[in-house]
Amino acid sequence: MNFFEKQEQARKKTLLLMLFFLLAILTTLLLVNLSCYFALLIGSQSQRYSVSPPTLASWLTSPASHIVNAVLLGSIAVGSLQQFFKLRKGGRSVALMAGGVPVALDTREPQQRILINVVEEMAIAAGLPVPTLYLLPHEQGINAFVAGYEANEAVLAVTQGLTEQLTREEMQGVIAHEFSHILNGDMRINLQLIALLGGLMLLGDAGRFLMRSTRHTDSTKGALASVVAGLILSTIGYVGLLSGRMIKAAIVRQREFLADASAVQFTRNTGGIAGALYKIAKSSQSAFLSNSMYAETINHLCFSESLKVQWQKIMASHPPIEERINAIDKSLLTRFKAREYKSARESLASEGVQLGAFQAPVPQILNEAQASAFSGTNANLFLQRTVGCVTPQAITYAQKLLEHIPDTLRQATQTVGAANLLVIGLCATQSHLRNRDLLKDPDLNLSLEEQSAITHYAVELSALGSKYRFPVIELALPALKQLAAEDRLLLLSKLRLMMHKDKIFALSEYLVLALLTRHLHPDAEKPLPVRYRTLQAIQTETEIVMAILCSFNASERTAQQALFEKILQPFFTPPCWPQSHEITPKQFHGCLKKLRQVTPFLKSQILSACAECVLSDGKIQPTEYELLRVIADTLDCPMPPLSA
Repeated sequence: MNFFEKQEQARKKTLLLMLFFLLAILTTLLLVNLSCYFALLIGSQSQRYSVSPPTLASWLTSPASHIVNAVLLGSIAVGSLQQFFKLRKGGRSVALMAGGVPVALDTREPQQRILINVVEEMAIAAGLPVPTLYLLPHEQGINAFVAGYEANEAVLAVTQGLTEQLTREEMQGVIAHEFSHILNGDMRINLQLIALLGGLMLLGDAGRFLMRSTRHTDSTKGALASVVAGLILSTIGYVGLLSGRMIKAAIVRQREFLADASAVQFTRNTGGIAGALYKIAKSSQSAFLSNSMYAETINHLCFSESLKVQWQKIMASHPPIEERINAIDKSLLTRFKAREYKSARESLASEGVQLGAFQAPVPQILNEAQASAFSGTNANLFLQRTVGCVTPQAITYAQKLLEHIPDTLRQATQTVGAANLLVIGLCATQSHLRNRDLLKDPDLNLSLEEQSAITHYAVELSALGSKYRFPVIELALPALKQLAAEDRLLLLSKLRLMMHKDKIFALSEYLVLALLTRHLHPDAEKPLPVRYRTLQAIQTETEIVMAILCSFNASERTAQQALFEKILQPFFTPPCWPQSHEITPKQFHGCLKKLRQVTPFLKSQILSACAECVLSDGKIQPTEYELLRVIADTLDCPMPPLSA
């Protein structure tokens, strides 16, 4: 299954979630009405009352039943809206809810440093922005989760126990598992689960409150009434809890097997993730979040069960750990049980254990020499091997990239102020060499110290080469996202001003600006709904994007238009080449924003056409590929770097 199929499947899961949620509400309504009916029966049989007992049908059609149903539905709606409001900031809201604290990017704590390096490697290999890292400092269990509405604002939270108890290899397996949730489109539905099930849980919370309130009343009758009401609400709330857990199990469980398989394929290592799972099984702390009152709420987000669940085979969000290990490789569990994990890991390394149950061909990252094997007819294959793919080769390539970035630049990506100047230096890499007075322009409002730092960064970045541009941006994004919204807008306006002052349009400068705008603009974290389901609805935007790509692929206008018509002829009759003077960076950005709001299937078609254009001459130029990556990134389709 390729990236676009996974995204479409995740979108359809939302409809399944809504169906399950409606069934849970109907079940709860039925139980409430039955409880009220039996209460009426008991009351009518009391000596105080001489009324005849009502029938179930008369109760269900009575005004009192309608009022009860309205109150119940209102309570569920309030609970769900309350959770939606709590989650309005996406992944950050969940991390803070769980008790997480941001990990300092410039930390010197060895275990956290290893974690940051592993996450950076995985992000660069996947072509994703580096997620914001949170640590759950009071949790000694081994667990982790990713959360967010979009990959652009994803956060990754890990427990203190994970950083202390796992080796780098095991940590890499867990992180790869969590990244697969980002790539598979699981994050959004996981947040929707929290919000929707919040309404069902509200009744149980109300019941527990009424039960506790009986301790503070002197009235026997009042206490009895509270106990009865609390018992009914608690029972109904427990049904809501069970319904919620069953919904989570139905939606989430198979996704965990898929994420485990993806982690093995990403790292080409069964020992990493299986070793982490085995340590969870053997640990006295397991993976439980013992100090979080929201362990139940976020259970389905976590790498493993965050609390003890009765009837695990039915109610647990995750498959049993033994099943997960056996699905990876049936021989591993026996080996782990036969000896201490450390000796087992050494044995596995010496024996060269491979993929086991998930043996599969590993997609290759294309370089310029390999790209000649892919012409226009193989654009779909090209996308299947790049978009949303992480391979061991890509991870190794990311590690080598990080090793060659000078310490001064790596440190600059870890602090807000330095990262701010670093990306200005990235845009000034070309400009400042042509015009050294550009940074002195009063409109940029840069101090002499800032100008000196920017010039230094620009020189170092120029020496590194173009293939480091995007990785440096991805490393700097977590720090830049800490800027206030107005400061991010100010940074983007300075970069645009530099492009205009320079008076020489450089595609490399624009690509840096486009990527930063995509991730730093205050509107960037707002999820966009699907609005366009046909190519005809976005014909103009598709033609503009394709015309720009064709302009860089061929030097003469006639050749550009011929390529343009060849690629778009199957989609539009006839395709219309836009006037070149009408295409501006602002218009291009607006086109990409609109294309974000199409279905995953249409995104696949658009990117396939773009890839066909890039591959039409049998080779891929680095700047061409960067332009393709910007288009894919704007469409929320991550592409890894082009290997050297």
